[in-house]
Amino acid sequence: MKIFKFMLKKNMPQTLVISIAFALFSVIFFSNSCSDIFKNTEYKNAFENASKQKKPYEYLTKNITDIQQKSSAAAQKANDYIAAHQTEQKPIVVLPNEIVDELLENGQGGNLGQGSAQVYLLLQTQLKAQCSYLQLIEERSRGYSRNVRRGVKDKYSLELSEKLINDYQKILDKNVTKITDTRAADALNDYLHDEFLTAVGVYALLFHIFSSEIQTKRFSSFSLTKTGARKFSKNKMLSGYTAVLIFLVITYASLFFAMIIKSSGKEILSMPLQYLNGFELSSENINIGEYFLILFAFKTLYLLASASIIMLISFVSKRIIISGIFSLIPVFLPNIFEILNLKNAFAPIFKCDIAAMMNDINYINISDMPIKIYFIFILAMMILTVFFSAAVYLISGKRGV
Repeated sequence: MKIFKFMLKKNMPQTLVISIAFALFSVIFFSNSCSDIFKNTEYKNAFENASKQKKPYEYLTKNITDIQQKSSAAAQKANDYIAAHQTEQKPIVVLPNEIVDELLENGQGGNLGQGSAQVYLLLQTQLKAQCSYLQLIEERSRGYSRNVRRGVKDKYSLELSEKLINDYQKILDKNVTKITDTRAADALNDYLHDEFLTAVGVYALLFHIFSSEIQTKRFSSFSLTKTGARKFSKNKMLSGYTAVLIFLVITYASLFFAMIIKSSGKEILSMPLQYLNGFELSSENINIGEYFLILFAFKTLYLLASASIIMLISFVSKRIIISGIFSLIPVFLPNIFEILNLKNAFAPIFKCDIAAMMNDINYINISDMPIKIYFIFILAMMILTVFFSAAVYLISGKRGV
């Protein structure tokens, strides 16, 4: 324990500097990724108007249709005026102020007025999941109920139907209908799907953790002491995992609070997961706040597994530069699987696609039994972490002997 505390204390300044720096970069990149959807100052007024309606989605659709019709009429009016007044002998026709005002008022010329179709189209996209998820889930649940009543003989299909009926019923029982501005939550979910800064941060913390000790011969000399190489390696790994956890807590907490600030309150956290865009048919009975905590936990498991691979590479590489090059492989592993375009049932696990594990039917067929895919993900990440950590521990006993 003394060795572990010493190593942790020694690495703490570097860990905190890297953690805070990457947390700031992550928040900046997240804010930049969702800047476009927060530019429109009229969105708030349009949202408040829609929230007062009994059927907000239908209200938005009607407004979009009306605005598009008015916009087309204004454009036609301008074209008719030009056709009637423009000739080769005359200079370019200048539209009267009243026609120009009408064009601007109805969203022509790039102007986004309060009643423009662009505002309502954005709002309609945001509210689509909220206004339709109960109906969509009820329709799908009825379909699975029919499968059960008909006595489907396929064991897996029958058990899957029963599990989904039970999952969906819990969601229907809540029957949440209050609409909420989910722009920030949708943006954070999209950002976390593709972000790689956390993986780069883990790389920066660990790529040299053993190779630097080996290159400077400190490991060889330490392996001859009473403590021994394996005890040294075990504490070195524990300090590395602790540094990764500190880094991820700081980074994810910063992103989480940035999302809450952009949402102008914590109300978004208590809304059903089905409120997120693309999650209308999710069978998970959790709220948005719980979803992000689970997402952060799963990504942490994935990055801890990546950390174990990086530490093994650092251990078997006698030079820091070689360790630095090969340790990049775990960093870009999800991108590699994305390029390979894996489409089998286990693809979300390989690509660390947490959203894909929870945004629809999240069961997988294991020996004719429906098992939630993220249970397989958790088990796989734990096995990988233990396996590569054990490899470092066992090989370290042979170093310096």
